[in-house]
Amino acid sequence: MSIYSGIYHAIIICSNFIRHKISVQFSLFSIKENQSYFLTLFLQLKQAIVQIIYALKNHKLMSNLQSNIKRLKKNKYIAS
Repeated sequence: MSIYSGIYHAIIICSNFIRHKISVQFSLFSIKENQSYFLTLFLQLKQAIVQIIYALKNHKLMSNLQSNIKRLKKNKYIAS
């Protein structure tokens, strides 16, 4: 997953969380149904944050790898 798709996914989930939170407050659901609904949304939000963290780590690792390859090619340790 690219860093941008991870961030996009998190933004979608956050906006859904806010939209549903507002709509649920004005609905006639029981408290128990609201709790399970928000728990589900919270778990989705948590998963999106984890995906962003992994995407950022992968992006940094890939960037470091590319810069190391360029440095090695420049110093002629590996073939171009």
